[in-house]
Amino acid sequence: MIVRKIQITALLMLLLSGVCAVKSATVLFSGDHLGSRVENACFGLATDHSMGSNEQRVAESCQALRKEIHSLREAQINGFLWLLVVAGALFAWGSALLVWSRAANRAVD
Repeated sequence: MIVRKIQITALLMLLLSGVCAVKSATVLFSGDHLGSRVENACFGLATDHSMGSNEQRVAESCQALRKEIHSLREAQINGFLWLLVVAGALFAWGSALLVWSRAANRAVD
């Protein structure tokens, strides 16, 4: 009975590792569009000569936005790596439990 519970736990861990791997991929690719939109908006504002004296402030604001997006992107990459590590650990632990439980089940039979 206990071996069966361990097998179910191992399978759930393998399933959770797959979910973590998929989530890590979505975290990595979710912010790709953000930088290009801001870059296009900043370029449009910087080349708009009707703004007059506001051009310098727009350039400074765009530079600050670029830095913020860069730090967000780094945070996304760190989140991706941590989720990938968690997925790998869950996969390894679940696989080890599954192998052990099958060996224990054979020993009982």
